[in-house]
Amino acid sequence: MSWEWVGSVATGVVGLGGIGATLRAGTKQLTNARLIATEERQQQRLENAYVKLLDFAERIGFWAQTSYPLYDTNPGGPLAPLPPLAEQAQVQALVRAFGSTAVIEIMDAWAKVTQDMLFAEQTIKIEAAEGNKEITGRREFMALRPKEFELRRKIADQVAAELGQRP
Repeated sequence: MSWEWVGSVATGVVGLGGIGATLRAGTKQLTNARLIATEERQQQRLENAYVKLLDFAERIGFWAQTSYPLYDTNPGGPLAPLPPLAEQAQVQALVRAFGSTAVIEIMDAWAKVTQDMLFAEQTIKIEAAEGNKEITGRREFMALRPKEFELRRKIADQVAAELGQRP
Protein backbone atom coordinates (compact mmCIF):
# COMPACT_ATOMS: atom_id res chain seq x y z
CA MET A 1 0.00 0.00 0.00
CA SER A 2 1.26 3.41 -0.93
CA TRP A 3 1.43 6.32 1.54
CA GLU A 4 1.52 9.07 -1.06
CA TRP A 5 -2.10 10.05 -0.47
CA VAL A 6 -1.57 10.78 3.26
CA GLY A 7 0.15 14.13 2.61
CA SER A 8 -2.68 15.32 0.35
CA VAL A 9 -5.38 14.24 2.79
CA ALA A 10 -3.54 15.80 5.74
CA THR A 11 -3.19 19.07 3.82
CA GLY A 12 -6.91 18.97 3.00
CA VAL A 13 -7.88 18.29 6.61
CA VAL A 14 -5.68 21.13 7.87
CA GLY A 15 -7.15 23.42 5.20
CA LEU A 16 -10.72 22.52 6.19
CA GLY A 17 -9.83 23.10 9.84
CA GLY A 18 -8.49 26.53 8.94
CA ILE A 19 -11.65 27.36 7.01
CA GLY A 20 -13.79 26.23 9.97
CA ALA A 21 -11.76 28.30 12.43
CA THR A 22 -12.01 31.34 10.15
CA LEU A 23 -15.79 30.92 9.87
CA ARG A 24 -16.13 30.54 13.64
CA ALA A 25 -14.00 33.63 14.26
CA GLY A 26 -16.01 35.60 11.70
CA THR A 27 -19.27 34.56 13.34
CA LYS A 28 -17.99 35.60 16.77
CA GLN A 29 -16.79 38.90 15.37
CA LEU A 30 -20.19 39.53 13.77
CA THR A 31 -21.97 38.66 17.02
CA ASN A 32 -19.68 40.99 18.96
CA ALA A 33 -20.22 43.77 16.43
CA ARG A 34 -23.99 43.38 16.80
CA LEU A 35 -23.74 43.47 20.59
CA ILE A 36 -21.57 46.57 20.48
CA ALA A 37 -23.98 48.30 18.07
CA THR A 38 -26.92 47.45 20.33
CA GLU A 39 -25.10 48.75 23.41
CA GLU A 40 -24.15 51.95 21.56
CA ARG A 41 -27.79 52.53 20.57
CA GLN A 42 -28.94 51.95 24.14
CA GLN A 43 -26.26 54.29 25.49
CA GLN A 44 -27.23 56.97 22.96
CA ARG A 45 -30.90 56.68 23.94
CA LEU A 46 -29.95 56.93 27.61
CA GLU A 47 -27.78 59.98 26.98
CA ASN A 48 -30.54 61.69 24.97
CA ALA A 49 -33.14 60.98 27.67
CA TYR A 50 -30.84 62.24 30.43
CA VAL A 51 -29.83 65.42 28.60
CA LYS A 52 -33.51 66.22 27.99
CA LEU A 53 -34.23 65.57 31.67
CA LEU A 54 -31.42 67.87 32.79
CA ASP A 55 -32.52 70.64 30.42
CA PHE A 56 -36.12 70.25 31.55
CA ALA A 57 -35.16 70.22 35.25
CA GLU A 58 -33.03 73.35 34.89
CA ARG A 59 -35.86 75.27 33.21
CA ILE A 60 -38.32 74.26 35.91
CA GLY A 61 -35.66 75.01 38.51
CA PHE A 62 -35.27 78.52 37.11
CA TRP A 63 -39.03 79.00 37.50
CA ALA A 64 -38.95 77.53 41.02
CA GLN A 65 -36.04 79.64 42.22
CA THR A 66 -37.08 82.98 40.71
CA SER A 67 -40.88 83.05 40.91
CA TYR A 68 -42.92 84.40 43.79
CA PRO A 69 -40.50 86.06 46.19
CA LEU A 70 -41.82 86.33 49.74
CA TYR A 71 -42.55 90.03 49.28
CA ASP A 72 -43.23 91.26 45.77
CA THR A 73 -43.75 94.57 44.06
CA ASN A 74 -47.16 95.73 42.94
CA PRO A 75 -47.67 94.68 40.22
CA GLY A 76 -45.50 91.60 40.54
CA GLY A 77 -42.64 90.90 38.19
CA PRO A 78 -42.95 88.56 35.22
CA LEU A 79 -42.75 84.84 35.94
CA ALA A 80 -40.37 82.48 34.22
CA PRO A 81 -42.29 80.25 31.82
CA LEU A 82 -42.85 76.58 32.58
CA PRO A 83 -42.25 73.97 29.85
CA PRO A 84 -45.44 72.81 28.09
CA LEU A 85 -47.21 69.73 29.45
CA ALA A 86 -46.46 67.79 26.25
CA GLU A 87 -42.74 68.30 26.81
CA GLN A 88 -43.07 67.27 30.45
CA ALA A 89 -44.80 64.06 29.39
CA GLN A 90 -42.17 63.34 26.73
CA VAL A 91 -39.26 63.81 29.14
CA GLN A 92 -40.85 61.60 31.77
CA ALA A 93 -41.66 58.92 29.19
CA LEU A 94 -38.07 58.89 27.89
CA VAL A 95 -36.59 58.64 31.37
CA ARG A 96 -39.04 55.91 32.38
CA ALA A 97 -38.23 53.97 29.21
CA PHE A 98 -34.44 54.23 29.31
CA GLY A 99 -33.43 55.59 32.73
CA SER A 100 -32.19 53.71 35.74
CA THR A 101 -34.32 53.05 38.80
CA ALA A 102 -32.19 55.48 40.81
CA VAL A 103 -32.77 58.36 38.37
CA ILE A 104 -36.49 57.59 38.14
CA GLU A 105 -36.85 57.61 41.94
CA ILE A 106 -35.06 60.96 42.27
CA MET A 107 -37.04 62.39 39.34
CA ASP A 108 -40.31 61.30 40.99
CA ALA A 109 -39.34 62.92 44.31
CA TRP A 110 -38.35 66.12 42.48
CA ALA A 111 -41.61 66.07 40.47
CA LYS A 112 -43.57 65.80 43.73
CA VAL A 113 -41.84 68.89 45.11
CA THR A 114 -42.46 70.87 41.91
CA GLN A 115 -46.10 69.72 41.99
CA ASP A 116 -46.35 71.05 45.55
CA MET A 117 -44.88 74.33 44.28
CA LEU A 118 -47.59 74.48 41.62
CA PHE A 119 -50.23 74.00 44.31
CA ALA A 120 -48.63 76.80 46.33
CA GLU A 121 -48.75 78.94 43.18
CA GLN A 122 -52.50 78.34 42.99
CA THR A 123 -52.83 79.46 46.62
CA ILE A 124 -50.87 82.62 45.77
CA LYS A 125 -53.20 83.36 42.85
CA ILE A 126 -56.32 82.74 44.95
CA GLU A 127 -55.01 85.01 47.71
CA ALA A 128 -54.27 87.73 45.15
CA ALA A 129 -57.67 87.39 43.46
CA GLU A 130 -59.45 87.68 46.80
CA GLY A 131 -57.39 90.72 47.77
CA ASN A 132 -56.10 88.71 50.70
CA LYS A 133 -52.93 90.11 52.20
CA GLU A 134 -51.92 86.70 53.56
CA ILE A 135 -48.71 85.31 52.17
CA THR A 136 -49.38 81.67 53.04
CA GLY A 137 -48.87 80.53 49.45
CA ARG A 138 -45.65 82.47 49.13
CA ARG A 139 -44.33 81.00 52.37
CA GLU A 140 -45.14 77.49 51.15
CA PHE A 141 -43.51 78.23 47.81
CA MET A 142 -40.38 79.65 49.45
CA ALA A 143 -40.14 76.71 51.87
CA LEU A 144 -40.05 74.26 48.95
CA ARG A 145 -37.21 76.00 47.09
CA PRO A 146 -34.28 74.38 48.96
CA LYS A 147 -35.76 70.90 48.52
CA GLU A 148 -36.34 71.49 44.80
CA PHE A 149 -32.76 72.69 44.41
CA GLU A 150 -31.34 69.74 46.36
CA LEU A 151 -33.30 67.14 44.36
CA ARG A 152 -32.41 68.80 41.06
CA ARG A 153 -28.71 68.55 42.04
CA LYS A 154 -29.21 64.89 42.97
CA ILE A 155 -30.66 64.23 39.52
CA ALA A 156 -27.67 65.91 37.88
CA ASP A 157 -25.18 64.01 40.06
CA GLN A 158 -26.82 60.63 39.44
CA VAL A 159 -27.03 61.25 35.68
CA ALA A 160 -23.39 62.32 35.55
CA ALA A 161 -22.33 59.23 37.49
CA GLU A 162 -24.31 56.90 35.22
CA LEU A 163 -22.89 58.50 32.11
CA GLY A 164 -19.38 58.04 33.48
CA GLN A 165 -18.67 61.70 34.13
CA ARG A 166 -18.29 61.33 37.91
CA PRO A 167 -17.02 58.48 40.07
